[in-house]
Amino acid sequence: MILLFSDLLFAAGSASSEEVRNLVFTQVLNFSLYLLLLFFLLRNKVKSYYNNRQAAYQEAVEKAAALKREAEQNQKEIQAKIDDIKNNFENMIDKAVVKAEANRVEIVDTAKRNAANLKAETEKTYRSQVNDAIQKLKSDLLDASISNAEEMIQSKMQRQDHENIQEHLVKSFGATK
Repeated sequence: MILLFSDLLFAAGSASSEEVRNLVFTQVLNFSLYLLLLFFLLRNKVKSYYNNRQAAYQEAVEKAAALKREAEQNQKEIQAKIDDIKNNFENMIDKAVVKAEANRVEIVDTAKRNAANLKAETEKTYRSQVNDAIQKLKSDLLDASISNAEEMIQSKMQRQDHENIQEHLVKSFGATK
């Protein structure tokens, strides 16, 4: 801007080239002194600002690295827990299969024993009922035979035959005494 202002003066022709050079030199010198003064006055604050900014950035980087390490550690722990859960789940399934097989074998054995007991009891009941039926048939047959024999005897025997039988029984009874 300084250079543009000096060019305007030179173009207007109101100033000589020597005056313009002196003016430009003075302005450049003033501006340089101003920058030098600013540098000396603000250098500690600027330096402190950038040092603080660098420290804050470094602290943020360290926090990020610490958080990353913590996240990686948490990820490892979680993965270990997931693997442990998977292993426990597989073990539980294996144990359940073994227990189910043992229960199946026990149930089958119990069913076989119960079936054998039921069969033996049924056979025993069957034999008992067959024997009872045979005894009843024998008894009924004997009763029927006796009844038929009595009827036959009563229809064919006469009074004289009765007396002879009674006499024979009395004699045989007396002989046995």
